[in-house]
Amino acid sequence: ASQIGNGIWQFVGSFRTAIDPQIIKLYAAGDYEGSKKLTLRSAVYTFDLILLLALPCFFLMNFILNLWLVEVPDYCLIFAQWVILQRIPAAIDGTFFTPMVASGRIKRNALFAIASSLGMLGILYVIFKLGGDVMWVQYICLIQSVCFSFIVKPYILYKDVNYGIREMLLCFVECFKVMIPAFAFSYLVYRFVGEDTFLQAGASLILIMAVVC
Repeated sequence: ASQIGNGIWQFVGSFRTAIDPQIIKLYAAGDYEGSKKLTLRSAVYTFDLILLLALPCFFLMNFILNLWLVEVPDYCLIFAQWVILQRIPAAIDGTFFTPMVASGRIKRNALFAIASSLGMLGILYVIFKLGGDVMWVQYICLIQSVCFSFIVKPYILYKDVNYGIREMLLCFVECFKVMIPAFAFSYLVYRFVGEDTFLQAGASLILIMAVVC
């Protein structure tokens, strides 16, 4: 599951490797507005890119795992799908970290990350002591990813790097305008085309990627 999630993230990371230095360079040159605009625009592009890979993998995961592993272990399918879901909001999380590095304001982010990790560990300990299912690991990780991407990081940018709430909300709207219909149409493709054969899986892959594009 982690290998699949990391493979998707590496593709997005290549794009960010080209963009992040430009964001930092603009900030260092005193062009704070230009750095901000590039950050927000690249956040949308990064989000769209990860959807382009994440959605086909999410819906065709059973086909991929049976082709790759032959004998698929218990929980592997559902774990892999949830790891992919976690990677989608992480696109925003990673993008919003760059202006913090550019401004040197990373202390608050580090404190939030430590507190969040300890809190997650405590919550999972209680859940497992009460007999909770192993899938709670994935549920809590997804909640943490969403909170960091859409609440914690924007709050830090607002407080420490002078980003406006409205412009960040507009960035999120742009992301959700693509994500919601893409998920809906991808699900319809999966339901009506399927993944039972190579031909069906190939057709589903092409149609889902076309929908995201």
